[in-house]
Amino acid sequence: MNLASTLSHLQRARQGLRFARNLPRLATFARINPAVLVEEWAKNRPHTTALLFEDQRWNWRQVNAEVDRWANWLISRNVHPGQVMAILMENRPEYIFLTMALNRVGSI
Repeated sequence: MNLASTLSHLQRARQGLRFARNLPRLATFARINPAVLVEEWAKNRPHTTALLFEDQRWNWRQVNAEVDRWANWLISRNVHPGQVMAILMENRPEYIFLTMALNRVGSI
């Protein structure tokens, strides 16, 4: 093993240790439902711009309202917590609203 490969191996090991130390913090972050964050941002900063698409702009209150609308639509279609869903859609704001709505409903 030459010096360069040894240093590379040590750097990867050091990065792995940093990752391992951060696992509890990462696990806590992973449990946060993004739809809950949208609700919190809608309460705390309702008029702050949250999303821009072409010539349209949504603030956090509007994003939260759209997520609620999509979540209610999903529930009316019998989507339930734990149900596996897939989305096939172009890059559009509705993709974000639908993804957050699926999180809010508890779908996977």
